[in-house]
Amino acid sequence: MNIRTLLIAAALFVTTAFAQPPDLERLDAKRILEHMEWKEVNVLAIRQGVNSKGEVAPIYATVVGLATRDTRHQQVCQTFIFDKELGWHHLEVLEKSARLWTKEGYKETKFWGTW
Repeated sequence: MNIRTLLIAAALFVTTAFAQPPDLERLDAKRILEHMEWKEVNVLAIRQGVNSKGEVAPIYATVVGLATRDTRHQQVCQTFIFDKELGWHHLEVLEKSARLWTKEGYKETKFWGTW
């Protein structure tokens, strides 16, 4: 094996080993927010790589927008997280359950003692 082949193989390994998640698309962000019961969603910006607390990681995206909930117009600032199996999603862990919103819909999981 020559040096050129080794360099190409190493570059491919590094590229795949540290692959970034795909960018969160506006349409997917809008769908997730609509599953979270927001209406008239207007996504103004998507801040890739940062959550709403300012923490930086490639698996974060913060969606900033305007929407309506309970007949009130409000600003929206939600952090979405990327998971290889789930894609972009919003997760809320409560005391006795966990809620998960994806572009496909909503799912709630209750902990064993609360079934």
